[in-house]
Amino acid sequence: MTLRWWRALTMGLALALIAPVAHATEPAFDAGTSLSQEERAKLQAEYDRLFAQMLERPTDLNLMFTFAAVAARLGNYEAAISTLERMLLLNPDLPRVKLELGVLYFHIRSYAVAQSYFQAVVADPSVPATVKQNAQLYLAQIDKLTSINHLTGSITAGFRYQTNANVGPSSNQVVAFGVPAILNSTFVQQSDWNLFGSAYVTDSYDILPDRSVTWDTTLQGYYAYQFTLHELNLGFAETTSGPRFLLTRQPGSELSFRPFVLANAVFLGDSLDFDTFGAGAELDKAFYNDRLLLGVGYTYRYEAFFNSSQLPTNSLFTGPVNILGVTSSYQLTNTIQLGLSGYASHQLAQADFNANWQYSISAGISKEYAAPFGLTEFPWVATLSAQGIWTNYQSPDPTVDPTTVRADREFDITLGNTVGLTRDLSLLLQAQYTNHNSNIPNFSFTDTSVVMGTTLSF
Repeated sequence: MTLRWWRALTMGLALALIAPVAHATEPAFDAGTSLSQEERAKLQAEYDRLFAQMLERPTDLNLMFTFAAVAARLGNYEAAISTLERMLLLNPDLPRVKLELGVLYFHIRSYAVAQSYFQAVVADPSVPATVKQNAQLYLAQIDKLTSINHLTGSITAGFRYQTNANVGPSSNQVVAFGVPAILNSTFVQQSDWNLFGSAYVTDSYDILPDRSVTWDTTLQGYYAYQFTLHELNLGFAETTSGPRFLLTRQPGSELSFRPFVLANAVFLGDSLDFDTFGAGAELDKAFYNDRLLLGVGYTYRYEAFFNSSQLPTNSLFTGPVNILGVTSSYQLTNTIQLGLSGYASHQLAQADFNANWQYSISAGISKEYAAPFGLTEFPWVATLSAQGIWTNYQSPDPTVDPTTVRADREFDITLGNTVGLTRDLSLLLQAQYTNHNSNIPNFSFTDTSVVMGTTLSF
């Protein structure tokens, strides 16, 4: 029975953590783009050629602008910035140059200087409206980033259909007390729709003015109302809170450490299924101007399960869980992002047959692209991810098969598309297929689900 809420809960967490589509402005300089060795060599040769030409023609503004763009692509922001600032010395009336300077200073987190350039662009009556709009968007971002309190998040609501909403076995031929049995049709897989809502909010409060120490709190919640299987209505809420210490401050390669405490509660049907208290720590490191992000974390959770009329032996799952996880993401290009993560967990329980070791690895790719046929003004994002989960239990369950220790293997594949409707609102379309195999037929099943919803980010 626990597997039913676990499958619903993991989908709820995935929906709550859906990242909002980032509709960035489009500066001319492709700052920080990941380059192959061959591309970097070509750009370096172009950089050297343009630099030599600038020595011969030091007042050629077009040449200087081209050189600055190449320098930015190579990640040489100092050369790009100094060149653009020399252009303003030669001609102060260059709003496009001021905009690009603001973008470059924003990229290296010199927000006060970036703000001054963006304000100059907005105040210039001769600047086109689209250029002013870009500058105003950056100014709004700077206001958020320089505030003492930083609140971000997303809210998603929509519909989900599952071919196996109750996570029932694919066949009614199961095992009970070690002998073959026929399962009542009520308990085999059943399809259903649900209406769901999820939210994920992060608040970061600056303890020190330079943001070297902040207090970070997260809150996530999920609720799904089943159209038919009301006993599977699921509610979930979890919060984590703790300080974050910025150990290194080099822009684009920061190292941070965060210890935290956590608490959650999960409701299944009309009853409290379990609650959790725990603590953990995470270490995050950025590389290559934030192109590569790595994180490692440890979490201790004590889960207390409660019996109900629906789950009379639920308390046998009560016990501690230790989890070690690793996450990574890599910005391959400005529009393609790769992700790889994994975890290992050890769950103890009042009943040894519920105790287990679990291992998981997942990989994904996302691609941002322009809306086909110009259907919307904002970009769309396609995602593809796959996950494998291996679960090995500690001892046989005598009520199922007293001679067989349960071992499960699961594979999930998810395909999604996010449609940018406005800067903050997007449409979510997602399909997922799950194949869960077990050496005990009671726990083998498949499930296909589709999701359609909208996400509001702030």
